[in-house]
Amino acid sequence: MPRNALSISKAGRHNLNAICQEFERCSRNYLPLFHQRMVPWSELGQVGITPSQWQAFRRTEDERLSDDVWWQWDEPHSGNEHLGQWFGDPDGMEEFSDLSESVAMVLSREAIDFDPLDFDVEISGGTGWIALLHDWAFKYQMPLLRSEMSLWGVESYELEEFYDLAEHWDTSDDDTKFPRHPVVWRLIDNVFTASMTALRALLKPDVVIATNEPWPITMGLAETSAAIDGDGVVGEKPLQESKANCHRMNFDRLHWRIIPADERDVILLPNEVGVRHIALLLGSPDERFTPMVMVRNNGVRPTQIRAICDKLSSHEIADAASDLSVRDSLDWDEAVIDRECDDELRAEYKRLEDSLEDARELGNVKEVERLRPGFQALMKQFRMDHDRSGRIRLFQKSHWERSRKNVGNAINRAIESIRKRSSALAEQVDAQIDRQSGFTYRPIDALPSWTVSRTD
Repeated sequence: MPRNALSISKAGRHNLNAICQEFERCSRNYLPLFHQRMVPWSELGQVGITPSQWQAFRRTEDERLSDDVWWQWDEPHSGNEHLGQWFGDPDGMEEFSDLSESVAMVLSREAIDFDPLDFDVEISGGTGWIALLHDWAFKYQMPLLRSEMSLWGVESYELEEFYDLAEHWDTSDDDTKFPRHPVVWRLIDNVFTASMTALRALLKPDVVIATNEPWPITMGLAETSAAIDGDGVVGEKPLQESKANCHRMNFDRLHWRIIPADERDVILLPNEVGVRHIALLLGSPDERFTPMVMVRNNGVRPTQIRAICDKLSSHEIADAASDLSVRDSLDWDEAVIDRECDDELRAEYKRLEDSLEDARELGNVKEVERLRPGFQALMKQFRMDHDRSGRIRLFQKSHWERSRKNVGNAINRAIESIRKRSSALAEQVDAQIDRQSGFTYRPIDALPSWTVSRTD
């Protein structure tokens, strides 16, 4: 049984597997059926809206929407202010509704309790299933369960225009105000494929790839309960104190917003991986993150990264060492010499050796056992990865080196995005992020400090 905190009975797994196969059959037999939902937004977040205001919005849009393709409004459901819209081919709607009800029935009979990370699988009927798909698609972004955001009625816009457009409301003939450009989240894949992916993620969480936040049920219960405590986080380093001479970086669920210390021009950045890497570093001054940890930072909460750092440390060193393995099938022409990576591995070796020695001196047997596998793997590797001439055998496909380059390139792209709006701020970020040995934000006393926060 996969290591997770969900308790699904054998009968429940059997039924969910059967429903998953039915979703897969429908994805083959029906033409694609899609769903999107929308809600008003402002700089302060989601804006409340009444049914009469949605009705005014629909009346206006009914006149503008084309009759050449099928679409249908999906009314806001209980406890949810999102207005939905179906589009694509309607032939599979009835079967999708039936299967969604079946999912809800099976899950309602299971004793599923997973409080950490606000992970929720409780749904009320078939309408709750489509809402859950949207929630997971937005929060976790899996390869076949993902969503994209846009503004209703706007083909393209600059990031600086986003809130001006989102906060624009019109007035109907009966003086009812309604949003002109609500924020829209569209499921990229058809609802059958998305449903199949969601069920597989529940049944086999250890094989889930999530590119936004980590899929929480792949973490052990002990790890998550140690990391999360209600709305707060146990063990998280407190955010730096806000200062007058301080840059601020905030994530509002849609964009990253940088407010420079002089507060002249607010910089809006997309929620891209390089920006998330920078946010993690700026929120953790003088803390070093290795390439493997940064790759796992899809970035959302530094505490989630810290919660798994200890677990990763010895394994990732062993992985890095295995990447350096000399393969007899490769000629020297296929190898490259990378002194920088070799120096980094030597530094890890020294760090691990010192930690192991400290644990032995303190008589900490558990810590010694935890550190020993990684140390032994690395020690063995250092005896293997040099030829008699002292040349380093590091292959271009090294996972360690590839991860380091990918993270570095993503950070560089994010800095260039900042540079388009403020060259001075980009220079400050560039100067303070050390990318030579792992990744570290090293504050310079003469420059403003940073605070990083989230409003979601």
